[in-house]
Amino acid sequence: MQKFFKKFSESVKQLRNVRTLTIGGLLIALYVLLGTFVHFYPSDSIKISFEFIILAAAGFLCGPVMAMLVGGVGDILAWLVHPHGALIPGITIATALAGMLFGLFFYKERIALPRCITAAIAETVVIELLLKVAVLASFYSTTFWAMLITRVPVELIMTVIMCFFNFAFLKMIKPIKKRLN
Repeated sequence: MQKFFKKFSESVKQLRNVRTLTIGGLLIALYVLLGTFVHFYPSDSIKISFEFIILAAAGFLCGPVMAMLVGGVGDILAWLVHPHGALIPGITIATALAGMLFGLFFYKERIALPRCITAAIAETVVIELLLKVAVLASFYSTTFWAMLITRVPVELIMTVIMCFFNFAFLKMIKPIKKRLN
């Protein structure tokens, strides 16, 4: 539990750093680009995109607090640039929490495939299958279980993709992290 609070306190201190704020702004811009141009909707309630890569990078480079900001602000700005349906505050909060989760897994940690797999499974179960399904079920006035059944196959595939994309991308940006410190 102390490690949890230590990561948060160190991440909050990073918000005073101009480099961290600059990187956060760049990551928000990349999040908006991915959220606007690199996605598709197989149905009204399912969006397939690669924004998770940016959230993982924000968590790895800047910590859980900046990753939360990248997720929340990025989600709102992506919707403003390319609105697809209503802006659902619960989804924005879930996206911010996904950033925090990636920050807790990757901030000041060694990047290894088991860590990426654990982070992807945790994000899928907690954020995608519990929080977002609950929010969407309420928004679309359907049952939680009906919404969950439609999302499970897509989320299983996306979890595998998330594991390997996060691992490859975080290994690729590791030299950037070394330059920042």
